[in-house]
Amino acid sequence: MSNKWFPEIVNESTAKSLSKQGAYGVLIFIAMTLLGAAFVYFAGKSAVDGSSATPEDVLNQIIGTAILIPVQLVMAWRIYQGKGWLVSIVVLLWVIAGITLKIVGGTTNIGWLICYAAIATMMINGLRGCWHIRHIKRMKHKALNIAMLRMPFCCAFAFAVLIMCNTKAQQKRHRKSQR
Repeated sequence: MSNKWFPEIVNESTAKSLSKQGAYGVLIFIAMTLLGAAFVYFAGKSAVDGSSATPEDVLNQIIGTAILIPVQLVMAWRIYQGKGWLVSIVVLLWVIAGITLKIVGGTTNIGWLICYAAIATMMINGLRGCWHIRHIKRMKHKALNIAMLRMPFCCAFAFAVLIMCNTKAQQKRHRKSQR
């Protein structure tokens, strides 16, 4: 599956590039969250269904956005580092839920749908990149663990051979001394 939208992951640098792309998608999602808060604050309407918002709704939107932005920034940072495969899934589900609410509420148009598709594509690529980086690290760790597991057996075998050789040498010396 190699194409322009979902490039094939051939090495770790490609995976890191895709994870960075996912982080940029989260940053765009953050910008959309801020845009939604600004819309609620200045227009006095809900960003989800377009109904009028009470002052309490506006305050809740501002407080919610103030809480969400740092959480989303941490998620973007984890994805950017390539360590956020689980976070990528959470953010992708979060974006899909937001898109669904806006489509059902009727507050979106074709331009926003194109933007949502681009963001979802970036986040899917971020998930793919993070997963591949995780897979590479696990395989390296697994190879190291296998080597570490084999090492005691190899050492024990070498020690046993050494003892056997030493024992045979002692037996020869003992026979020579008894003659």
